Amino acid sequence: GQRPLLDDIPEAARLITVLASERRRDNFVRFEGDEETPELDISLPRDLGINSGRWRRRDSHGMVYVPVNSVPSAAIPVGTSTELYAICANTLELNGGAIRAEGLTLLPPGRLFFALAVLSFGVNPRTLDPVPLDLYSEEEEEKKDSSETLEGLYVEIVKWVNENGPELTRERFMWMTERIHNALEFNRACMAIGEELVCHADAVR
Repeated sequence: GQRPLLDDIPEAARLITVLASERRRDNFVRFEGDEETPELDISLPRDLGINSGRWRRRDSHGMVYVPVNSVPSAAIPVGTSTELYAICANTLELNGGAIRAEGLTLLPPGRLFFALAVLSFGVNPRTLDPVPLDLYSEEEEEKKDSSETLEGLYVEIVKWVNENGPELTRERFMWMTERIHNALEFNRACMAIGEELVCHADAVR
């Protein structure tokens, strides 16, 4: 069967990771005390800390702080080659290029879903630049060049999506190319009927 979209890590590890997300600089967990028991600080390995650089702004070094006691604060990629992406509803700019993000929604692991999502808005997922409008030209004399350019775009995106993945089979390449084509066709069809799709591609990774 197919691998699950999400795979739970041990509950203790999830709990420690969430508690660590409260610390903005020092990587430790603080257990509050009471009248009889003093507070207790426990230092953590850097890999367990939310401040080890897990969430960052797309293609930048700006740190992203997420709410404590949320799924994103405890989310950990499965395997070393899988990246996690998320989109957010609200952000607050902080010093040094960092942001505080709220209303996060995790996307399915890996680059493919993110790539298809932004392609549906006419944005190249690798560069975050708009896909050139001349790719959608329907003039007969331009069809040959347009086809060659589209093919090059498909190859570019497939390579980026699979950059850290296993070697691509022909079947997998064709499967991915078809979905990339469908995402671009969705954007083209929207433009053809006068719809304007707006994408703020400053995604959170």
